[in-house]
Amino acid sequence: MNIGVRVIDASNVIWGEKTFEHQVSEGFFRDALRQNEDPYGPVFRDIANYVFRLMVKRSDAEKEQVQQIADMRYAAMYSPESFGAYLNQNRKQQFSLNGLPSEQDLMFQRIEQVKAKDEQFVDNLQTNYEAFYAETNEAYRTYQREALPIAAEIRRKKAQRTKAQAWAAVGIIGGVLLSKNSDSTAGNIGAAVATAIGAYNLAEAVQQNKAIGAQREMLEEQGQNLDIKVTPQVVEFNDQTIELSGTAKEQYGQLRQKLYEIYQLEATPDTAL
Repeated sequence: MNIGVRVIDASNVIWGEKTFEHQVSEGFFRDALRQNEDPYGPVFRDIANYVFRLMVKRSDAEKEQVQQIADMRYAAMYSPESFGAYLNQNRKQQFSLNGLPSEQDLMFQRIEQVKAKDEQFVDNLQTNYEAFYAETNEAYRTYQREALPIAAEIRRKKAQRTKAQAWAAVGIIGGVLLSKNSDSTAGNIGAAVATAIGAYNLAEAVQQNKAIGAQREMLEEQGQNLDIKVTPQVVEFNDQTIELSGTAKEQYGQLRQKLYEIYQLEATPDTAL
């Protein structure tokens, strides 16, 4: 597993970038002491520790400012005409503050209510994922156990392919050089043999490519059985009912759109006709 991590805050300032690598040993699932362990656990712990170390380097004042920028960006998303002026964006697309609205600002208070409902939805997702985990953990563990030897075989075949390609290149180049630099029958035979060896190794490399492709398809087919679905939800906000369905991402998008529509409707003042 190779995971590239970029840690970026609400002002679009990058705190750090790093690539993490981890390879599960072939004997992982045969180790009785690891029966309840996540084979990818070590790399996720390394990532969490990396993010934590970056965060503790920041002062409380810096973290508070990042939170304020996050609040203003959220408010400007719903009402750019009211809150966009509090933000400044430079050529690097990084945000800074021009100021902050009063805590008594009624429009900002309304935004805070929307944000609270937004955050509540994200918190509720955890319950859905816990239920999903309980339902699929055994199947996923089986998938991991069966996929591990396939992944190991792919690694071996990649190594064989690289070796075959290298020998193919040596054989073909050697055959060409022999044919150019020898007028003898023995030299011509040697050139033919060297070229034949190169062609054989090249064919072997092509065959390894086919085998890798077949096993990757097998991995993808197994992976398709692990489609994350979230329970449909009904969210109440300001006496309105919002029905959500689909994946977590789809539900979150639906919620954001509905909250925006409700905010815009409530922000429109009543007009006497």
